[in-house]
Amino acid sequence: MTDGEPIVGRPPTPDPGPGAAPSAAPAGSLPGPKPAAAPAGALPGPEPASAAPSGVADPSRRRFFRLIAADAIQTAAQVVGVAAALQRTSAEAAAVLLDDGSAGAAPAAAEAAQPATGHRSPFRMEPGRLVVLDQGRFPFEVVEIECATGAEVARAIRELAVRGGPAIAQVAAYGLALTADRARSAKPYVRLATVRGTANALAHARIAPAAPRAAVDRLMARMSTVGELVDTGDEIADAMRAEADAIAFETTLDNARLVDAGRAALEDLVRAAEATAATAASASAAEGVPTAAERALGVLTLGSSGALAGGQVGTALAVLASFAGSGRPTHVFVLETRPSLDGARLAAWELAQAAVPFSILVDGAAGWILASGEVDVVIVAADRVARDGSFLAPIGTLGVAVAAASAGVPVWVCATGSALDPGADGVDDLPEETRTANDLLRIRGLDVAAPGSTARNPIVDATPGELVSLFVTDAGVFQPPFAVELAALAAAFASRSPVPADPVRGGGTAGATATARPEVSRAGDSPAGGALEDPGSAEGTAS
Repeated sequence: MTDGEPIVGRPPTPDPGPGAAPSAAPAGSLPGPKPAAAPAGALPGPEPASAAPSGVADPSRRRFFRLIAADAIQTAAQVVGVAAALQRTSAEAAAVLLDDGSAGAAPAAAEAAQPATGHRSPFRMEPGRLVVLDQGRFPFEVVEIECATGAEVARAIRELAVRGGPAIAQVAAYGLALTADRARSAKPYVRLATVRGTANALAHARIAPAAPRAAVDRLMARMSTVGELVDTGDEIADAMRAEADAIAFETTLDNARLVDAGRAALEDLVRAAEATAATAASASAAEGVPTAAERALGVLTLGSSGALAGGQVGTALAVLASFAGSGRPTHVFVLETRPSLDGARLAAWELAQAAVPFSILVDGAAGWILASGEVDVVIVAADRVARDGSFLAPIGTLGVAVAAASAGVPVWVCATGSALDPGADGVDDLPEETRTANDLLRIRGLDVAAPGSTARNPIVDATPGELVSLFVTDAGVFQPPFAVELAALAAAFASRSPVPADPVRGGGTAGATATARPEVSRAGDSPAGGALEDPGSAEGTAS
């Protein structure tokens, strides 16, 4: 595929053939039928004809990155206390994330996309390209988009083929690494202009999530440590790919830690309900009303926050799947999340794969279900978090939080360090993001409004921190006030970024860390060296 070509969609690479058996999914991801996994630490995928005997790795493979991926998944297992399950699938998870082509070439496009069955990864790397699942058509169709350039990745993000801050961040990082790879032989100033321009497009492909910008800035910092104008692009390309790999692995671990913290917090919530239920048992029995200890834990959520939005491990939805998977009776009320119906399509599909009982509700029923007494807690995932705990999330979250406060239902927000915005002090500093009216007036090709109607279509809203009862993070749970703990989490996350060095000579200070991030120009700017691989993809915001 050459620069400027349209993004190509194709049905996904099928699972391995006969003999596949179901296996457990990573903690927090949502399971479905999968091929039998290799033993922990083994390298996945069918061996070529000249392969070494079973259990012996082919040295020609990119063994280093695959083993790191397996180690990352296994470490996540230890964090969340389900090592046995994750060890059975560690090699498979590594193969999904970092496909080095050992399984053979991708098949030709099928005549028609098929409905989704089983576990799906939102993206994977293949030699010279990034393949993403088109979540705008999922789960009714399983269509994958092949991206050979960073510009094509930015377009896929803008068109909402990729959803969820953690997944978008990983995809953006790999997209920029693709650009650096394609520019290996370019002249230094041309390479720098191409990389900077693509970084700008990726950083602004979506406005609401904080994680994608942080990921792009981190790769640019890594480029600076190598030296932006070194003669050969090989060292830059290799370093940026390694940084993208690190972001993917760290996201898996961060989300797994968040899942562990969230599950423990739900267990504490249930124990507290059981402790207070005894005093209310007599009155409830007399009235014929079940106590909290006698029924399933009721949880209200909206948007998509499972593995499809998180990468290999989800956040808010993954907490619920993990809690329910531990044997605790749970019922999830899923708001449809208009207009893209991420709740009704994506969250519901992932809950079904995890066998978690759920009911879909129209968005307008949030107040009704909260007032009914059937909801014990609201759990949502944040796209961006301000210093005081105010946060951006899918449109409708603010109304849910207000209704929850009125009903006395706690609101829990799931976010890792990548979602924190150290430049936002409070709710007024959080950005808006809107899309075209057509997304609201037509849903899946069907007109749903009177001809000639106009519409406003914000896709996120900002909820004040005072409406948040608990933050669930990769560093544990935070009680209000949140400022001190969120600042510490933000600093810890920022310390992962490489130290930007002299842009010409390179050679950053060994062992040092940086909290400041390199500047990426705003959408619409034309800084020196701001060229894109595909000039048609220079738009900076979602339309």
